[in-house]
Amino acid sequence: MRYVLDCCAVVVRLSQLVLAVALLTEPAYAADLAFSCSGSFEPIDEKKPPRAISNETLFIDLAGKSVHGAIGPYGIDEISDKLIKFSVGTRDQGAYSEGFFDRYSGEVQATVYGNITVSGAYHLTCKPA
Repeated sequence: MRYVLDCCAVVVRLSQLVLAVALLTEPAYAADLAFSCSGSFEPIDEKKPPRAISNETLFIDLAGKSVHGAIGPYGIDEISDKLIKFSVGTRDQGAYSEGFFDRYSGEVQATVYGNITVSGAYHLTCKPA
C-alpha cells in the first residue's frame, strides 16, 4: 500500500515540475542579434490611429536569414555593412512587405502593401537588448 502512495506522490510531483517548466519558459528564438524596439505602425487609412510599439524585442538571425519579433517574420534579402534589407510575400500577389534595419542608427522602417497599394508603415528605433 505504501508503494502505491509513493508512486502517486512521485507522479504528482513530476506533473507539477512539468507544469512549472512549461509556465516559466518562453519561446526560444535562434538569433544572432536581439534589440529592444519602440516606435509605431502608422496605417495609411487616416481613420485608424497609429499603433504604438514599446520595448518589443526584434530578433535578427543572420545565419537563418530571418527577422522576427516586434515585426515580421521577414526573410533577409541583403546584408551590407550599413543595412539589413528584408521582405516577405511578393508584389505581384498583392500582400507584400519590405524594409530595412540600419546597423549604425538602430532605425527600422518597413512598408506594408495590401492589394499592391501601401497600407501602412513601421517606424522603429532599436537598441541592443
